[in-house]
Amino acid sequence: FMAPAWSSIGWSPKSPGFVWWFSEQFGAPRFLFGESMLRQLDADPQNIAWSTAKSVHTFAHRYAVHAESFRDANTWHAGVLVEWSHGLFCSLIEVAWINGCSGYGGKSNWGADKL
Repeated sequence: FMAPAWSSIGWSPKSPGFVWWFSEQFGAPRFLFGESMLRQLDADPQNIAWSTAKSVHTFAHRYAVHAESFRDANTWHAGVLVEWSHGLFCSLIEVAWINGCSGYGGKSNWGADKL
């Protein structure tokens, strides 16, 4: 994967990389970011750590609004759903602006609302 040099810096010197991973599949919810995700994956059960993608689905959507503005009509959200060989859960991958999240106000579209 090719990326600009600045993308290797990340949010923390101990865990470079601008990528994050939230999961509720391992008991208590966990929020990982940068290269710490790889260290955690090494500690996970082998059937999960060594699983392979069996199917990959891409999708795009827009938010439904009562009176659509020009911005609404031209704002799309895209994601990739990955089905794993272990069959225990799927992963949802979304590409966003740096420091961005799929939802607004620090809330994700894909997890339970924090309120």
